[in-house]
Amino acid sequence: MTQRICQVIFSTNRLEFLMPTLEAQERLLDLTGCQVHRVFIDDYPRARSDNLIRELVRSYRYDEIILHQENLGLSATWSEFWQLIRDRDYDYVWHQEDDVVILEPVSVRDLITLLDSDPDLSQVRLSRQAWYQGESDPEAKDDDHVFRQFRYVKDQEPRVFSPMASLYPYWITQLPYRDTFDINLNEGMIAQFLRQYQGLVSAEARNSQGRAMINHIGDWFVGQRVLPGEPGYEMFSRFDPHARYNSRDGSVWSGAKTVSRGI
Repeated sequence: MTQRICQVIFSTNRLEFLMPTLEAQERLLDLTGCQVHRVFIDDYPRARSDNLIRELVRSYRYDEIILHQENLGLSATWSEFWQLIRDRDYDYVWHQEDDVVILEPVSVRDLITLLDSDPDLSQVRLSRQAWYQGESDPEAKDDDHVFRQFRYVKDQEPRVFSPMASLYPYWITQLPYRDTFDINLNEGMIAQFLRQYQGLVSAEARNSQGRAMINHIGDWFVGQRVLPGEPGYEMFSRFDPHARYNSRDGSVWSGAKTVSRGI
C-alpha cells in the first residue's frame, strides 16, 4: 500500500546548515513506496536571497516553498503549517528542521511500521548526539524497546513533540489543540495535549547498536522563537531576533563551538 507523506522542513535562512541537511536527506531518507509532497517554510527574511533559496530547495524536489516576509517564530510557523495541510489527504508527516544531518539510511516505511506497532506512540523522532551539558550520547540499554533494526525509548513524561527529525500520523495534526490551549502550537503544548487527552507519548529511535541516527549541526540560532503571552516568552524575550546566539547556552555567538549549559 502506498503511503502518502507530507515532508516538511522549517528553516531560518541558515544556508550553511540547510545545504548539508538537504544533501543528507536526499541520500539517506528512503521514501520508497511513498507518495511524497514536499513543503519548505523559511521564517527569517532578513538578508535572505529568495531566488537563491528557492533554487536550492527546488533542486531537492520541494513542491511548495513558503518564504515568510516577516519573522513569525516557531510557534506561529507550526500553527501555519498544520493549518495549511488540514484539508489534505496525507497518511503521515515527516518533519525536519534545517540543521539536522541524517547519519545512516532511514526507511520511512520502517518508521511507519514501528510507529504503528506501538499504540502508545504519537511520533518517532530520530536520536541525536549529546548537545547540552550533562547529556550523554545515546547507547544501547537493557530496558530499550527493540523493534526490528531499531532500539527505542518512550518518553516517561510529556516532554516535547519534536520537529527536529520525526515521523507522526497525519491525524495528529487534526486534533483541537487550540480549543484547550488558546495559544499557537509548540513542542511542549502538543506533547502535553497528546498525553493528557490521547494517552500518547513520543519515542526516540536509535539504530540497532543504540547509537544516534542524526547529527544536530545548528551551532547558532537566529530569529524570534515565541510570541508575547506564549509559554517560554520570558526566557526567550531577551534575545535580539536579528542577532546570532549559541544554541547550546544562549550566549552571543562567537563563531566557536562550545559545550555548555543549555538554554
